[in-house]
Amino acid sequence: MCLPLCWLAEVVTELLYDIERTMRQILVIEDEEPIRANITDLLEAENFDVIAAENGRVGVEIAQKHIPDLIICDMRMPELD
Repeated sequence: MCLPLCWLAEVVTELLYDIERTMRQILVIEDEEPIRANITDLLEAENFDVIAAENGRVGVEIAQKHIPDLIICDMRMPELD
């Protein structure tokens, strides 16, 4: 049985393989630490360079500094949605 986070990792992996692995850096913005850690672990297991942020404000700062290829973001978070 594949849980939603597992499914998410599979979808991201397939998308990135489809474009010849040109997208390497993924920013994960999630306020719930266990979910953030799970997504990060799944993506790192697929050899992606993952950056994690604990809220929207920090996520925006990281995105501006690192300019990731893909951002996976929770919809409602403290400090900035």
